[in-house]
Amino acid sequence: MDRTYWATALVAFAVAVMAVLATVVLGQSASDTLFCNSLTFGASGTHWVSLPVINDLADAEELCDAIPNAVSITERFPESANQTHNCGSSGAFPILPGRGFEVVVSAATDWQVFGADDDVTLTLANSSSYLISLPFDTPIADAQDLLDEIASSGGSAFNVQRYDNASDGIEVYSGAKSQTPFSIQPGIAYLVRMSTGTNYTPSRSTGASFPTCDSQIDGFWFDGVATTNSFSWEIEQSDGAFTTVCSGTTTIDSTVPDSPETIVMKLVADINADATCSAACGSGVNVTAVQEPAPRARQMTLTLCDTLTGPPRLLLDSNLVVDTGTTFNPTVYRLPIARDRNRLSHPGFEPTTGLEPFSRSPGDPWIPGEWNAEGADVVSISTPDGNQALRINATGGSSSQVTQIIDVGDRLDDDCCRTMATFSALVNASEPTNLNLILAAGTDQTSVGTLVNRTAVSVSLITDGDPETWELLQGVRIIPDDTQFLELQLSSANSQIPLDGILVDRTAVVLETTTLADGGFEPPTALQPFFRNPGDPWLPGEWNAEDADLVNDSAAAGISPKDRDRMLRINATGGSASQVNQVIELDTPVSDLGESVGTWTACVNASAPTRIVVKMKTGDGQTNVGTLTNSTREDIVLVTDGDPDTWEVMRGTRWLPPTTSFLELEFTANNSEIPADGLFVDCVSVERSINRLTDSNFEPITTLQPFFRNPGDPWLPGEWNAEDANVRRTPTAGIQPFSGEGMLRINPTGGSSSQVNQIIEVPHPFGVEGTTMSVGIYVNTTAAAPVTLSMVAGDGQSSVGELTNPTSINVSLPAGETDADVGTWELIQGELELPAGTAFAELEISVPNAQIPPEGMFVDLARVTFSRCPAFCAVGTFESVTAQSKTEFAWSSELDWQLAQGSFTAPADIGTYTTDLLTEGVGSSYVDSASPASGSGFWYLFRRFCAGGSFSTGEASEMGDRDGALLP
Repeated sequence: MDRTYWATALVAFAVAVMAVLATVVLGQSASDTLFCNSLTFGASGTHWVSLPVINDLADAEELCDAIPNAVSITERFPESANQTHNCGSSGAFPILPGRGFEVVVSAATDWQVFGADDDVTLTLANSSSYLISLPFDTPIADAQDLLDEIASSGGSAFNVQRYDNASDGIEVYSGAKSQTPFSIQPGIAYLVRMSTGTNYTPSRSTGASFPTCDSQIDGFWFDGVATTNSFSWEIEQSDGAFTTVCSGTTTIDSTVPDSPETIVMKLVADINADATCSAACGSGVNVTAVQEPAPRARQMTLTLCDTLTGPPRLLLDSNLVVDTGTTFNPTVYRLPIARDRNRLSHPGFEPTTGLEPFSRSPGDPWIPGEWNAEGADVVSISTPDGNQALRINATGGSSSQVTQIIDVGDRLDDDCCRTMATFSALVNASEPTNLNLILAAGTDQTSVGTLVNRTAVSVSLITDGDPETWELLQGVRIIPDDTQFLELQLSSANSQIPLDGILVDRTAVVLETTTLADGGFEPPTALQPFFRNPGDPWLPGEWNAEDADLVNDSAAAGISPKDRDRMLRINATGGSASQVNQVIELDTPVSDLGESVGTWTACVNASAPTRIVVKMKTGDGQTNVGTLTNSTREDIVLVTDGDPDTWEVMRGTRWLPPTTSFLELEFTANNSEIPADGLFVDCVSVERSINRLTDSNFEPITTLQPFFRNPGDPWLPGEWNAEDANVRRTPTAGIQPFSGEGMLRINPTGGSSSQVNQIIEVPHPFGVEGTTMSVGIYVNTTAAAPVTLSMVAGDGQSSVGELTNPTSINVSLPAGETDADVGTWELIQGELELPAGTAFAELEISVPNAQIPPEGMFVDLARVTFSRCPAFCAVGTFESVTAQSKTEFAWSSELDWQLAQGSFTAPADIGTYTTDLLTEGVGSSYVDSASPASGSGFWYLFRRFCAGGSFSTGEASEMGDRDGALLP
């Protein structure tokens, strides 16, 4: 029987994150005893630090927490692939043994390093530079000793470097006779520039002595599993002198030696029963214990109530026995608070991860939080994220799967906003292997583990076949509002799985709400009054209007809604202007997401040319009169064309300060300019994106590569390439950096102009039709000068750094030149629609040399974001869909799409739109191998997938209420 289909439109938005990974090998010898060592940073700025091989730090964010006044952490291993983590942001890279780290602090700092030394082998490649940690108990006395030891391992180094904070410079020792080697100090990292690669194991002294830890801390950890006996403890408060606040004795239940919960219950009970503790803190004291991978076998963390005036410390006695039979030394360690937004249980497959069977009895469903595997096991192996990984093995069937169900009912209980999910995994295989990563959503879970009203998206890749490298597999999807359960599934065809399996590690599912409410002004939008009593503030998610209403049509103006059935009409009032706004509360602080950018879009229309101003504001709080605290703002102005048949699109992109917790979007028009029939607004959206540029605000350490190179030496993605420029970390010519401590200075050269650029590898799924590249950069100088910002997109990169099949656009300052006021920074911004097939994007800043002042042209806070959320989702614009065969539908371009499918026996059945399937994906085809029953058929509806879109075409022949039946 023929299949019937209709096509309509929608678009989606997505984010991707790239990771740089590297590996070291731990030795088999016994580690040294645990120790503390104090480091002093005598001034703010940059410092190179080393860590003991065994420490209590999992990632860069935990290192930020450990170091007072830390601003950023940078790993330079190798230097050409350095990665920087801004403290307080998400996406922290792991702390791996043997690596040194560059730390930027905002003030003089004293820091205690906790841990133990062990043998570690570092793989150092030729012609590369590495910032390394040497053992705290190293016998290496000076830089010459380090060069000699590297040589004895079979390699050679051009030089050894150390960073001098006082001079903000690097001291280099190359072994020349005229040089005196600088000394090697515990806790300091050193950069070695290799000429010949080697596997290098830094030497250690035996019996080295360091002081034990007697420090103000908030927790402790120990290696091993406690099995017997009780221990006494005290919690002390430091306010100049230590005073015991709480004390008690805890017995570990030897019948359940691996149960940290037993310790938690007993310890908390004892604390709350202590009269002294209760008087000081009430119920504000809490101690928890968790299992961790070795060497952090068990941890305890302590949180005290706010009434204490000084940092606490936890003291233990020495009669706690671990399973080695040795007496536990009561050494205490600081434990940072984890900032983990991952929704998966056991994402790194570390102990103790149990795998449940994939296929079960009908009454035995998958349980949220459990990994279910058809053919897989957990293996011990060195990984980017611990010592264990999941191994997917080939089975007798067609494919092997591993899945986990996630209960998100507590998270998706807000009808106002869209929720975005980023899902990812690191994968590895010894042969090129295709692996699929699927994220499904559903309203319920049946008894056999199948989701009700299931929708799913999938991403896949073919591993590179190099067992030494791990590939990132990542996707993004919009979560339907009524979702209660998510399912993450990894699968691969058994015929492609190597004999030694596919390794999987560091899986993640992260949720985030990123948009405003009722952007299309469809029911049930209600407009609140713009002016209120001081005690009645604007509420996030509400539209507030001075004089506006919602209309289905405006016959007098001849304007119809841009998106679906309703639009906002702003009317003129008696005052000078009319305003409409909405406040958005960000559920995840900007500081936890890395460098964030806010992008807003709106469609506007009027029957006469009308000036409209759209203001994007940020703030870290909201006062009781609706004003944002510590507010910043950027405005975009447009004059409508006066043609009621066309809608104009407005879009703005702005950097979000790290403290941003609230956004506000406001539309303003002068009443004297608003036509009598009103000013119309529709299809409004606000999205939060991640800046794709590396070193966007030119903080240490930004390395500038030469702009002109040999034909075989192309620009590499993520590097700044400069014709004549340098990074300034101090005020110059009266100009302060716009953001942070660094800024780029472009200098005049002998040619016609000076350029700075960066190539960006466009991540999946942005390289398809419907993606917008948004850019912005701040400039400043002592004299008026023109600056050009170029955006280029291409499907490849040639050997000399040029993009193939380029599409480009240039933008400049609105007034054409900088304002010559050193106290103000000017913003240049623009956008480029990326053609389908885009694989690389380029941002270039260019200034004529003749107009660059001698002091230079200064640049700061550059940003590039990609968005799949367009300015609007117009109805009826999905491409023509054809039936390629009895089972496959196809269209010409790769799109984000959503499909509704149902069955019918009579034409009237179609108009009810009772669905059997609602699914979405990215691509240019859809395959359905199912066949309808005799005497029946299948109907299909396609649309582009984005917020506010529609399954309707607006044609009179359309049957029934499609959106009412199909959209959440």
